[in-house]
Amino acid sequence: HDATLWVRSQYVVPVGKLTLLGPTKQAVTCDLSEECTITLAGLGLSSTNGIMIIPLTGYTCGVTPMDPPTFSGMTNPQVAASASGTSQVFQMGTLLSAPLEPGTNYQICWASNPSTDADYRVYVGSFHVSGMYVFSDPPCGSFVPGSDPYCVLGELCEVGKSPQQLTIDVEVDTPSASNGLAVVVKRDTCCASGHTLVDFREVKPSNLDSSQTTFPNPVSASGTNYLTYDLG
Repeated sequence: HDATLWVRSQYVVPVGKLTLLGPTKQAVTCDLSEECTITLAGLGLSSTNGIMIIPLTGYTCGVTPMDPPTFSGMTNPQVAASASGTSQVFQMGTLLSAPLEPGTNYQICWASNPSTDADYRVYVGSFHVSGMYVFSDPPCGSFVPGSDPYCVLGELCEVGKSPQQLTIDVEVDTPSASNGLAVVVKRDTCCASGHTLVDFREVKPSNLDSSQTTFPNPVSASGTNYLTYDLG
């Protein structure tokens, strides 16, 4: 009663509990070429909740403009697909591009019942994209000599950090033996579903290895750091 506003010792009468509803902070990682499912934990979570992924640097959740990047194959922002009060799942889609390159270059903002970008005020955590950097920009544009990778008929074709015939740098955010690379027939829609793998069986054996008669495609990552793709 008649308490001075900022004198904490004056507040001596308990009134009740104050419960904060929302997600706990956490970092999230999704892999390029894979389904991206984001599961958040918290309290009072519901299917009306939504998340938005925005750039990590130079932007703040709830402060417009937020400029959410457009990820190929993925919906951003997205509403919860399911929720149970203490957890919720966001089915983002298949992550096919990294507009700001792979790495921890993004952040996740949360909203209780969003209708505008400014509603996504709550910072959840960083969003990390794991995968390969593009060789060229745009990836399916015209061939750029000295920039885009290429192989010469009759010679060893090895795409990676230290090829024997041609140096083509491969940058991968998280190199792994499970990574793979495929050479497909170029079409208007880059790497769309139903693409056609290039058949190298009619290519003559390499003059560096006359015993080789097969040319794998797709091929798994190899080398000490899993940054080499040996196409034969």
